[in-house]
Amino acid sequence: MKTSDPIFFAIAQIRFNEINYEKVISSLKENFRQLGYIDLKEIEQRQIDININNGIPVPTETKTKVLTATDLSGYEGFIFNNRSLTIHTTSYVCFDKLLSALLNAIEILKEQVVLIERLGFRTLNAFKEIDKKLSAQIQPQFLGMYGEQNNFQHNYNESLCVSNNINTLSRVIIQNSVIAFPPDVQGDILKTPDVLDNLPCLHAMVDIDSSWSGREKYEYAFLKQVFENIHDDLKLKLNNVVVEKL
Repeated sequence: MKTSDPIFFAIAQIRFNEINYEKVISSLKENFRQLGYIDLKEIEQRQIDININNGIPVPTETKTKVLTATDLSGYEGFIFNNRSLTIHTTSYVCFDKLLSALLNAIEILKEQVVLIERLGFRTLNAFKEIDKKLSAQIQPQFLGMYGEQNNFQHNYNESLCVSNNINTLSRVIIQNSVIAFPPDVQGDILKTPDVLDNLPCLHAMVDIDSSWSGREKYEYAFLKQVFENIHDDLKLKLNNVVVEKL
């Protein structure tokens, strides 16, 4: 994808077998510093799980330590816990750069990571009507009643495609509102991109999430190849949505 893509957020994640957080955290912190992600913060997340005991739901609280590492710009960083390593950015340049940073970081954990369980890549694109008519930016089958009625409020389109064990979920939401992160995205860790200017506007949000799930032995070459396949599938689905191919 070219650097002019209207992507305001991109995230790539590796999920793996549960590992010992305390055993790897020192070396991981040092690695992040060497890579330029020097703003390090540790937090504790609480999760409530409901288990059924003799027919009675019993809540159980678990605590998980989380490390966030952000670069000097504040627009790119990592999130690490004992089950996953994630890189995210609000200043997306290209997939190769993002993947290279993620694979360099996961190498520090290769003595602990035995199984890879999920690989994912997700992008958020925002297309504003004020820049150009949405009909000149988004393919007509995703526009719904846009342009046909003066009282148009919103349109929602969702598709799931499965190919070669890669699932790609694409959502296209058109609405007149403030552009914002979806509820399931942690948008408060990184600096806010310019497109999130807190001004209501008619826009199309293109949210594409491509992933692989399974149980495979950790291998650098395997990670790289599957991530490239994931990216190719995401790009294909994105180009099915937009008018100007990316």
